[in-house]
Amino acid sequence: MSEAKQFTNNQVDSIIATIPSGSTTSNIVKLYGCTAIGFTTPSALTTTSITFLGRMGKDGSFVPVFDNSNPSVLLSKTVTTSTGYPLNAEIFAPYDAIKVVAADGNEGAARDIIIKPFLI
Repeated sequence: MSEAKQFTNNQVDSIIATIPSGSTTSNIVKLYGCTAIGFTTPSALTTTSITFLGRMGKDGSFVPVFDNSNPSVLLSKTVTTSTGYPLNAEIFAPYDAIKVVAADGNEGAARDIIIKPFLI
């Protein structure tokens, strides 16, 4: 499990979400009062699309995260390797924890997705 820590002027150290080899879903990334504002992909990646699961409350279930401009559309990012992507902070603000999902299927090896949190 990864978690947000090291608060300095609303800046928080990046968090690593690891998608294990042969899996689609990362470990739990605890946000602890932060929101996700971006992520970076690794130098190798099997998937070309990333989605997210979010949890509201410690004992809640992880549910698909949807785009706030169209709540019937799953939030999905088309991705490539070694690239950074912004995220809308409002979308992730309600969640205390998230998971990253390789939407196209299992990853060929363990992949570290770097999540940038921001203290809200």
